[in-house]
Amino acid sequence: MVKVTQRRTLLDDYKPYLYERFTQGCRNASLLFREVRYQGFLGERTGVNRYIRQLKQGLETAPPTLALPKPRRALRWVMTHPDRLRPHEVLGLKALRAACPELDAAVEHVRTFAALMHDRRGQDVFDWIEQVHNSDLPSLQQFARGLLHDQDAVVAASPQPGSQAKSKDRSPESS
Repeated sequence: MVKVTQRRTLLDDYKPYLYERFTQGCRNASLLFREVRYQGFLGERTGVNRYIRQLKQGLETAPPTLALPKPRRALRWVMTHPDRLRPHEVLGLKALRAACPELDAAVEHVRTFAALMHDRRGQDVFDWIEQVHNSDLPSLQQFARGLLHDQDAVVAASPQPGSQAKSKDRSPESS
């Protein structure tokens, strides 16, 4: 006798999102299909309809577990600005962060550093370095030590007085 195993479907990666939306009160399978289609789902409407019907009938009671993403995908979630993540990616990163406090702390530090560089606030990097130094994140601590060794480049990342760099703090009157 051959053991039958549940094979993966195109919908599997979207089930956590669908389940969350269902528990929020959304029962419209057509709307949910459009939402996951927008997120990149390539399957048919019938798969979404079937899954929502199972939820309505109580056949699917526990939220499906998220499959662990490949490291490259998880890294992309961390490195992408939160506003640019798709809803299922937000859920995936949220689950990873909840499962691993070290990753949660690392994500906060990485996103803070990215904002400092994006906003050209190199002068604030030294406060960031101190925060990382006080953390339990050896890889980030090593990165921060490297920044200290290259302070000229860090300072160059911040706007200099009289430069043409845009500042969010400047009002039209000060221009």
